[in-house]
Amino acid sequence: MLNLSEAKRSTGRASTNEVLRACMFTAESHKGHARYTRDLLSAIAEVGPGFGIDIELVTGADLAPAYRSNRYPIHTILPPLLDRSVFRTKLGWGVSRVTHYVRRDGTFLRFLRENPEILVVHLQEYTPWQAARHFSYLRRKGVAVVMTVHNISNHGHASQRYVKAMRTRWRAGWRACSALIVHTEGLRDQLSTFLGPNHPPIHVTPHAVWEERSTPPVPAVAPRAGEPARLLFFGMIRRNKGLHVLLQAMEHLPNCTLTVAGEQESREYRDEILKLAARLPEGRIELIDGYIDEAKIAGLFDRAHLVILPYIGFAGQSGVLHQALAHGRPVVASDLGGLGESVRSWGIGEVVTAKDEHALVEGVRKAMIPDRYAEAAEATEKLRGELTWAKMAEATCDVYRSLLS
Repeated sequence: MLNLSEAKRSTGRASTNEVLRACMFTAESHKGHARYTRDLLSAIAEVGPGFGIDIELVTGADLAPAYRSNRYPIHTILPPLLDRSVFRTKLGWGVSRVTHYVRRDGTFLRFLRENPEILVVHLQEYTPWQAARHFSYLRRKGVAVVMTVHNISNHGHASQRYVKAMRTRWRAGWRACSALIVHTEGLRDQLSTFLGPNHPPIHVTPHAVWEERSTPPVPAVAPRAGEPARLLFFGMIRRNKGLHVLLQAMEHLPNCTLTVAGEQESREYRDEILKLAARLPEGRIELIDGYIDEAKIAGLFDRAHLVILPYIGFAGQSGVLHQALAHGRPVVASDLGGLGESVRSWGIGEVVTAKDEHALVEGVRKAMIPDRYAEAAEATEKLRGELTWAKMAEATCDVYRSLLS
């Protein structure tokens, strides 16, 4: 625990009668983390004064206009990450990545030294191989370190040696925090097991439904007799999300069409997906390759009957699941990470065995049964009113305050 009175005597920081100054570190300047940060910080800026909390953001110099806000201070001081395409050699790209992360995290530490009134830092990401050392340093300086653990496993790399090394580094980094945040009870249990005895407190702050609509969603209605069921696979495309399993399942779902909308992370996996899609009759698959602008998201969900999350490797929380809720769409999801736990407890769709195309086929068929579909659609509507950013912000402020005696 931190004692604010002692902190003030030793560092000139605020007393318990003054506002607690906290900052969030989100290096990503666009896509998922930037959007998540904007919505959460906007809500904290609204409810924070009731908790005696002022919040601000430290982020990249290239923060996209869509993720800027005048509701809280934004320090765009972190260096942008150069795209791989600007480097002539793989070695040059690799060296630039290492130097980038050293410079980026060093910039953040310097910012904190220059702003000693900040008592809590909340991290959405960090460099794994610097985390433990930097977090321990901050805590010695009287700064509470909170980190949101979105995923326990690294899903972006095929090398098992790399994944094992990162897990080791993250374990040390997370154990060096003052507190950790997750969004489901199941992930809290998994993280607790992963970290071992005497780990920091793990708090559950249920993920809010994305606020990305200016109009109510088109009501979810099961397809009429003879009408094809329209399926949607949305978001960043990488192997662990199981799109290849879904495409194999589509061969057994002749009465369904599929829209795939998202940015491809791997050229090799993209080629595999294109080959699988080519095996299906023309008109069955729509591929929208690239990052989807927020203004276009609602239309994709509105014309879908079901959102499919066929993950094959997952130990975290899915933002796409909450997008399905935002747009009132039932889901079919693999029984992994927080996915199966959430879908099953909320009653918003079907849960299927991972890596099993036949189980996925059966899940889609069950989800399309009119009575089951109507119940799931009704459940999504109810959750949209319960999982709000204000409630998530209040839970987050409680975490901040719990660290101070």
